[in-house]
Amino acid sequence: TLKAVKDVLKTGDAGEDGRLFVLFQPHRYTRTRDLLGEFIDSFRDADKVVLMDIYPAGEKPLPGVNSELIFRGISEMGKDIEYIKERDHIPGYFDTELRAGDILLTLGAGDVWKIGEEFLKMKKESTEEK
Repeated sequence: TLKAVKDVLKTGDAGEDGRLFVLFQPHRYTRTRDLLGEFIDSFRDADKVVLMDIYPAGEKPLPGVNSELIFRGISEMGKDIEYIKERDHIPGYFDTELRAGDILLTLGAGDVWKIGEEFLKMKKESTEEK
């Protein structure tokens, strides 16, 4: 639920030196349309939001409903947000952006959780090479 997202973000305090990054994959076009304002407000406590395309879960696209709506709303709050269309680019993005003390939360539907695992695998492999 959106309340759960807010609660997770509030408890995910990265501390003095760390930042809270959230990778979010919206679920369904109808849900995005109907809960747009709540989605936008949910990320108020994040330091950085990385947004993916909507996971359709079998729904057909709705005209004008896309991740850009969420992107604009979060941007208007003055939050730091990125939209990354190419899923394969996301682990590399976090490899360059995250630093010691940061927290990365993967939230949403579909296989967004796998991106966190791919990032961890990438970090482990790069550490083993050193």
